[in-house]
Amino acid sequence: MSARSPGAASVSARLREAIARHAAAGRTALVGRFEPVSYQALGERIDGFADAALKWGVRRGEVVGIATARNVDTVALFLGLMQAGACPCVMEPRLAPDVALLRMRAVGMKRLVVDRDHAALGSEVAAAGMTVGLAEMKPVAARRRLRSPALTREASSRCQVSWPYPAQDDSERSGWMNDCE
Repeated sequence: MSARSPGAASVSARLREAIARHAAAGRTALVGRFEPVSYQALGERIDGFADAALKWGVRRGEVVGIATARNVDTVALFLGLMQAGACPCVMEPRLAPDVALLRMRAVGMKRLVVDRDHAALGSEVAAAGMTVGLAEMKPVAARRRLRSPALTREASSRCQVSWPYPAQDDSERSGWMNDCE
């Protein structure tokens, strides 16, 4: 594999440029069994997850697992981790914890991000000594007025991420959520 030529942009930098270009044109990024997502909204979600990953201490080249539902937020999380310099690895969230741990150890993965639907896997992996984060998207409309249907910089990055993984009991969850804004 040859070294990157001087001045060549990284995949993440090219992606950010493309997202900004499409956002400026008001284009839709994703359409599916969910509300259409604009490039602006997707870019802001990506930025939010990238910021959270850096605050979590993710290092360049570090392999970080993702065991979440397959949805828009998983796309943003994957690209946000990549933007932060990590090597994101989507894992099957329904894996048995021992199988997940075996795969994590095989590639030197020490961090895993889960969503609430896969909290049990997160708990098991954390109990085995791995670092686990809970990623979850929260609507901003209840906290802040949006100026347009798409998210704006003012209401950026609807993501909240807890690092490290919180206790299972909701009574112990106060104070563990950090805004990515």
